[in-house]
Amino acid sequence: MVKFLVSCRACQRPIMLVGRISDPELAELREHLRTAHPAMQLPRSPGVEETLRHFRVEPEPGPPDAG
Repeated sequence: MVKFLVSCRACQRPIMLVGRISDPELAELREHLRTAHPAMQLPRSPGVEETLRHFRVEPEPGPPDAG
């Protein structure tokens, strides 16, 4: 299973390593923005796109396939 490393674009801090991003993960990302970057004005209920635009999501290289 591919995991994704989610990092903040503003501070480059890695926030989480996940297999998928669902509502609990989005809530954690929003909380990071609100606490670490209070000058960023998020809407009261930001959607997925509005939230993720502040983060870099990259696949984490997994172990090599067993031959």
